[in-house]
Amino acid sequence: MDCKDQEGFTLIEVLVGILLLAIVSIGFYMVLFATSRSADTSRAVTKVSEEARLGFGRIVRDTRQGRRIVAASDTSYTVEVDFDGDGAIDPDGIQNSQGDYEVLTFSFNEAAETISLNGEILMRRVQCVEASGVCKPVFNYASNRLEYDWTPKDGIAT
Repeated sequence: MDCKDQEGFTLIEVLVGILLLAIVSIGFYMVLFATSRSADTSRAVTKVSEEARLGFGRIVRDTRQGRRIVAASDTSYTVEVDFDGDGAIDPDGIQNSQGDYEVLTFSFNEAAETISLNGEILMRRVQCVEASGVCKPVFNYASNRLEYDWTPKDGIAT
């Protein structure tokens, strides 16, 4: 019996084939897992962006409806809003007849990276803008209504 008449693969050819299959499989799975991680990251960024959009929308809406700002600092402010339209502001911590709080306190916690509304977290992963290593004020108060521009008569009331 001649060796030339035998058909099949040698052990080396089988091992080379398995090695090539392994390399292609590993490359395929790396691409698959990278795509999965990318999709997870995109979902997380979208969730944070949506939370921020809704949170800032709530802050702007409630502040615009506010009757007056009671207290204000760089990291928090309190506004009174007559949600039920009865002409009276229910005290802090008391709900009106519709179940709404009419004294709203928005505050920024730099350590926790959150903005909260009356102690409940409204937005997460909030960071202050730094200038020269110093955190700039999170809340800034200004108006372009000229009747409140007493000094320095620059067109902005603060």
